[in-house]
Amino acid sequence: MVSPIALGGTIAPQYDKEAAELQGKAVTHEQMLRAYESVPTYQKVRRKRSTAAMEKHCRNLVGHYTKAPEEAEAMGRKHRELAAKESQ
Repeated sequence: MVSPIALGGTIAPQYDKEAAELQGKAVTHEQMLRAYESVPTYQKVRRKRSTAAMEKHCRNLVGHYTKAPEEAEAMGRKHRELAAKESQ
């Protein structure tokens, strides 16, 4: 079995890709949140529907998808560092 440390250089780009995908999801859910928030109150009242649940859901996902890329990027950096040390 190959050491994960030895694979660090090949694993790191996967974390970069994951970070980019997660950032895209954050943007998508931020846009969805803004769309739900922009529904005028009178339409919500007239239709007897609230978008509060959808807004809360999107806010939660925006928070998650904003933090997760930072963690993925940190893991990529750590794997690069480990691979560099291993190759010395």
